[in-house]
Amino acid sequence: MKWLRRNFKNRFLRAFRRPGYTAKALFHDVSGIDERFLATLVNSTPKAIRGFLNEPSANAEMMRHWKICEATLHAGSHPANDPYAKKVLIQYALARALAPDLIVETGVSSGISSTYLLLACHLNGKGHVYSIDIDNREFLAPGNPIGWIVPEYLKTKWTLLLGDSR
Repeated sequence: MKWLRRNFKNRFLRAFRRPGYTAKALFHDVSGIDERFLATLVNSTPKAIRGFLNEPSANAEMMRHWKICEATLHAGSHPANDPYAKKVLIQYALARALAPDLIVETGVSSGISSTYLLLACHLNGKGHVYSIDIDNREFLAPGNPIGWIVPEYLKTKWTLLLGDSR
């Protein structure tokens, strides 16, 4: 639940606007429903999944990177520009638990999920991420390319393909 404390101000404002959703999400976190479900999918334990969910928050290099990028990230207009959202941490936890050789994602925008998937590959010591985006800059802060947030040290395991995923 360390991820929950990140970006607290924005989370509080969203919670205030959507109290029903927030109550349900908090219940899932406190009860560990998500971790139990994910553990059954990947033949792991809820404790291991919870550990993976907390890993990025304990990674000082990644937290410094997010801090540097936050102002630019929030200048974009996409509501999903939250590097601490549980939905991207779930992708990260699955990639850590499964340790795949290949990951394909569609839709990159700033590159938040790409960064988490690449961090998982980096820590797993294997894997490559192929990201596909139609080169739509609508949700990016002005002047930033697709995937701008991916740190240089993770790009060795990344192939960004611009165009239609079909």
